Amino acid sequence: MSAFGEQLAKRKTASTDVSLCLDGELATQREAAVAELIQAAKHVDQVRKNPGADQRSVGSPIRAAEKEYEAASERLAAIEEEMRDASVTLRIRAVPFADYNLFQTRNRPRPGKDELYNPLTFFLYVARRSAVYVDAEGEEHKIDEHEWDKFEKDLSDGEHEKLAQAIVEVNRSRGLQGTAFLSRSSASTPSSSETSEPPAPKASRRSASGAGSRPKSTRTSTTKKAG
Repeated sequence: MSAFGEQLAKRKTASTDVSLCLDGELATQREAAVAELIQAAKHVDQVRKNPGADQRSVGSPIRAAEKEYEAASERLAAIEEEMRDASVTLRIRAVPFADYNLFQTRNRPRPGKDELYNPLTFFLYVARRSAVYVDAEGEEHKIDEHEWDKFEKDLSDGEHEKLAQAIVEVNRSRGLQGTAFLSRSSASTPSSSETSEPPAPKASRRSASGAGSRPKSTRTSTTKKAG
């Protein structure tokens, strides 16, 4: 095997994990608990700035404020533990370039929309074909088609956006990162252009994920005709 072939044999597909809590009520409770913790922290700061506050006395305002903060922190920790128990983790893997572009042609733009593909169907189409379930021990499991159907049915807009961002990250964003430092003859310190974030695909409806809009870079004319 050639040196090039040896490197190809070591190739690892890019992936990223997306954790989703399936209990929406817990997510709402967490927001309230976070707000409560922030207020408790502010109260502690205010009391500590009061020169008349006795920080040594057991029943002092500062001790009372600290106890409120500790209680709020414990409530938040308990809710987050419940959320972990009610969550699933999906591992999104990059797909080959040819497949990614084929998937775009199978999810054509909506009528009257200036987009490369239909973002409302494309990301779930890719996720169904590239995601696996990761259990608490880190083991990967294929997702049954019927289980995925149920997962899609109850998916919220925010959860869909998380999946979309993950798909764009592993299939496009990581590949667009600066790689000049990989050259054996390059300097060890990257240039400012290499350390800056690569431009995200121009967004239509979903700005964070790219949402199927036509990016101005890397797309060939063939791909644009296909999508």
